[in-house]
Amino acid sequence: MTNLPTHPDLPDLTWVIPGELAAMGRPGSIVGFEQEMKALLAVGIRRIISLTERPIGVGMGPLTDFQIYHSRGGLPRAEPGDNRTFHYPDR
Repeated sequence: MTNLPTHPDLPDLTWVIPGELAAMGRPGSIVGFEQEMKALLAVGIRRIISLTERPIGVGMGPLTDFQIYHSRGGLPRAEPGDNRTFHYPDR
């Protein structure tokens, strides 16, 4: 896939698996939550998997308003050089 979708409101969006899996910083941290949610929809993203402790959208509005689904892994905060291994129960 040569022409991957991009958007000026998502300058940190990087396609990890072209057209299937993208990575970026926390939505709402660059141009504003609503604007970034609309930009994610514009490039075809419909699900966010967050590895943060705090859910996305807290204090900003529900993701369901944008028909974007959200899953959260919630990795514990680690400091640089922390070599702990995290184990999660089967889900």
